[in-house]
Amino acid sequence: MAFWYDWDWVAAEAGFNRVLSLNPGDAFTHGNYAWFLLNRRRFDECLHEIGVAISLDPLMPLFYGWSVGLYTAVGRYDDALSMFARAVEIEPTSICPTSTRAWPTCSRAISTRRRRH
Repeated sequence: MAFWYDWDWVAAEAGFNRVLSLNPGDAFTHGNYAWFLLNRRRFDECLHEIGVAISLDPLMPLFYGWSVGLYTAVGRYDDALSMFARAVEIEPTSICPTSTRAWPTCSRAISTRRRRH
């Protein structure tokens, strides 16, 4: 709540740390914490946390879909495309792969266009 609705960064981080100290195997919290860290521009930690979420629940397409968005946001388009491929491999009809399919390609195109102009 503190992160998604209140934007209270201090309370949000304290909350994530508290939940993860009580249940370090909570993949969903690791995934949400990754989004928090992205928002705080802590990119290496962000990618680490989504990796933890995936390692804890490697068959959850949601986490691969999230990782597509996170890798795209930090400019790692090849990694984003790899995660997209993995999400499709796990669950081809899931909304996550379908809804995130264009992110890396569009972001790469925008980035390339910006460099040219």
